[in-house]
Amino acid sequence: MTLIDELKKKNLVTNTKGSKYYAESYNSNLDVFTKLSRYMSDEEILRLFDNALIEDETLALSNLLYILDIRNGKGERRIFKVIFKYLCDNYPSLALKILPFISELGRYDYILEGINTKIEDDVITLIDKQLKEDLKSEYPTLLAKWLPSHRSHNENNKIAKIIMKKLNKTEKEYRLMLSSLRKKLNIIEKNLTEKTYDNIDFSKVPTKAMMKYTNAFQKRMPQKYEQYKEILKKGESKINTEGLFAYEIIKKIITNNGDDELYDLMWQNQKDILQGCDTNVLVMADTSGSMFAYNAIPYATSIGLALYTAERNTGIFKNHFLTFSSQPYLCEVKGKTIREKINNIPSIIANTDIDKAFELLLTTAEENGLNQTDLPSHILIISDMEFDEGTYTEEGTNFEGWKKAFKRVGYKLPKIIFWNVAGNVRGLPVTKFDNDVAIVSGFSTNILENLLTLKEYNPVDVMLEKLSKYLEMLNEKDVD
Repeated sequence: MTLIDELKKKNLVTNTKGSKYYAESYNSNLDVFTKLSRYMSDEEILRLFDNALIEDETLALSNLLYILDIRNGKGERRIFKVIFKYLCDNYPSLALKILPFISELGRYDYILEGINTKIEDDVITLIDKQLKEDLKSEYPTLLAKWLPSHRSHNENNKIAKIIMKKLNKTEKEYRLMLSSLRKKLNIIEKNLTEKTYDNIDFSKVPTKAMMKYTNAFQKRMPQKYEQYKEILKKGESKINTEGLFAYEIIKKIITNNGDDELYDLMWQNQKDILQGCDTNVLVMADTSGSMFAYNAIPYATSIGLALYTAERNTGIFKNHFLTFSSQPYLCEVKGKTIREKINNIPSIIANTDIDKAFELLLTTAEENGLNQTDLPSHILIISDMEFDEGTYTEEGTNFEGWKKAFKRVGYKLPKIIFWNVAGNVRGLPVTKFDNDVAIVSGFSTNILENLLTLKEYNPVDVMLEKLSKYLEMLNEKDVD
């Protein structure tokens, strides 16, 4: 490591709570990977992404595909659309590299960001080709669902007119084409509007639509809806939870919005990302007051990921996790329903003294003469990263303080995973220079996949592993 690298490691700033952190990771793509949030301004999103493009163009595009991917990545719609629109206007050749993957990883309507930009003709060509294939197919793609109707409001109507003109179709031809394809798709919104309830097959309704229209189902077709839930309870069918974030279920419960039975079935049917993982992980979930910003989505994410991980854990911490605020608290997952499990989590909504959680862990181990193997191999910290100045922060960051404290009494600090769920994080607890630590961000449970089984554990290597799939996709396209 060079002198300049060592000097960068000294570049600490202090937050309003007295804790020290880094303003950047010293890797622009890592900043995008760890700091981008749906709550940032467009300008801040583009500033971070521009720096990443300058540093490594292909890696920046891989980051963008990871942001887009609803099934295996972050699934952040707004961030993707802001950046893709920017690429269409300013770097059309880069936008064209992304365009073929949008419908596969996200939704067809995202490609419409390319209308009225330098890649408009390419977008129209893609639409034209897919529509022709869909019209011949018994099972068309969802393109027709997401294309704007001519009588759509506001900007969508303008986009529809552009598409009609480019496809050389009259209003009537365009309307009939979309109507024909949407009939094949059996779109839930169309059935609700036209009151054709017999056409609704609940087993094929997307999860988010199930959540969105729960009240309509209960009111308009109560018997059919209850029968579907009974089928789910008996295990005769499974509800598709692909693309569903754990926090979305938690948020519905804590706001008393909807059908508890449905949400419980959704919770039970989430994909088990940790299946086959025997890592002994302890989750530390931030329940401080600042986590209730942005409609409490950070808090719901923290609790959702803690419950999800604890239930699927296989080590001694199975069905257990720590919360931290003014005091740490070891929670045991109790209850049959997701509401009961949430209600059994104590409400400690105060400051963010994470050092007390590590102090509790360390003193308990030391006082009882526990071995290193009795400690968790990984600690997953889900937080907005606004930590208090605490016991271990006199000499530097919280992370540096924890390492020194564990070493003083003969232990090695477990591998740490910082999971940023902040609206607009001002700094980072670690940089690219740190080892035995990872830092991720976002709200999707998908981010957990492979995170606990990686051999190389530093922020950059973890990022590269998570982005490897998208790097491969881009490289294969370049070869083609």
